[in-house]
Amino acid sequence: MGRNRILYQSQAVFISSGTANSFAFTSGNSGQNLLLQVPRAQSFSHDFTINRQDVNQLGQLARVDSIITEAPTVNASLQYYPLDGFAESALGFFVKGNVSCLSGILSKSTDPKNLFCLVTSEGADAVGNTSSGVNGVVSLGNASVSNIAWNFAVGTIPTCDVTFEALNVKYDTGTQNIASPAVALENGRPVTGQTFSIPVAQTYTGTNIISAIKPGDVTLEINNADATALGIFMSGANAVPVQSINISIPLARENLNRLGTLFSYAKVETYPITPTVQIEVLQTELKSSALSNVLCNDEFTNFSVVCREPNCQGTGAVAMRFDIRRAKLESQNQSNAVGQNAATVSLSYSCTIGGPEDNINGIFISGKNAF
Repeated sequence: MGRNRILYQSQAVFISSGTANSFAFTSGNSGQNLLLQVPRAQSFSHDFTINRQDVNQLGQLARVDSIITEAPTVNASLQYYPLDGFAESALGFFVKGNVSCLSGILSKSTDPKNLFCLVTSEGADAVGNTSSGVNGVVSLGNASVSNIAWNFAVGTIPTCDVTFEALNVKYDTGTQNIASPAVALENGRPVTGQTFSIPVAQTYTGTNIISAIKPGDVTLEINNADATALGIFMSGANAVPVQSINISIPLARENLNRLGTLFSYAKVETYPITPTVQIEVLQTELKSSALSNVLCNDEFTNFSVVCREPNCQGTGAVAMRFDIRRAKLESQNQSNAVGQNAATVSLSYSCTIGGPEDNINGIFISGKNAF
């Protein structure tokens, strides 16, 4: 009997450790499997639209044909709980803190990748499942990150939302020795001679591996000298209570086309890349300041979001750290109303991404289990 439905227990998300057109094993199509599982995945979805242009002519009401005028783009989204930098490393981000997190993506050494979603039989956990004969896989070829955002808020487990743009989607029964979903950019045809196999899904638990980052173990660290905000204290004894932080890196892609082929010969980032950081706090003590003073003393702001491993004292080892360097305050919004528990202030900062060798501007991520 076939599946009646697919539950979350029956799916697991994997990603290629190399780029889309590299082999999925250490020795070509054999050897150690190089696919990496995304731990704590919460959701995965994909869609595509085929752009067509009708061919009509005088004398006939119905169209003659409807032809494809450009290669379709597959859009995918993934949400997971950030833990220790492993997932970010798998996605192609540099998570060792000393260079920009986008260095590998900008240099094309970690982009694009292939995505894989394992689907097991109904009622069977994907973790530990080896029934390849009845399992299937949905795979996306040449997937590039188009946006990534980490969300931290009071009362909820931190999440990371990632969107991708891919060039191909492929559905297969079985999970072993399957043809790669990657396509060649020059003609859009499937890459031949390369296969993949889905490894056995794991729980990603064990010694020194946390189940999740708690909101109580996330802190915002900022120096007084760098605190660019009006009317509120961002650090020190009177520091405002932080309610939420959103770190977003947009990576809009543009297709480069040419006559003679339906497919783009390259999918490149559009510049400049301007990450944003949104912070919401509760208004407490007033700080002497004026907007007019900012016009003559517009300083850069450096701050960090630190995620620690849970313990009762709140002093656990650092699991992940986000350093935002040379940011500028873009906007500030204070609000209060009858029935509202407390006045809130929303702050919006932006920074800029430099080249792969730039270690001054942008966002730098450190993860305990980055690779």
